[in-house]
Amino acid sequence: MPVYEYECTDCRARFSALQSFNDGAPACPTCSRTEVKRLVSGFYRARAEGERISEAASKLAVADDSSTGTALAEVGRAYDEDLSHTMTAMYEADQEGV
Repeated sequence: MPVYEYECTDCRARFSALQSFNDGAPACPTCSRTEVKRLVSGFYRARAEGERISEAASKLAVADDSSTGTALAEVGRAYDEDLSHTMTAMYEADQEGV
């Protein structure tokens, strides 16, 4: 079942609801009114960790000196943990000859 996003037309609260396509509009969890409008929401494309890392690594392979730090930070973000600061610090230390 999809998750739909709504906004209450009375109190302007925004909320999500897990429901089937044929379900009616839910009541607002803040004020309990049923006058809500469905919002257009973005979507999430799930990718495997290997795919994210490969994509980031391919950008690193074509990076020039001015964009290598940014590409390394992106490789760091491709992992589930945010390693971008660590990767950037490692790159900067290498550039300084530390």
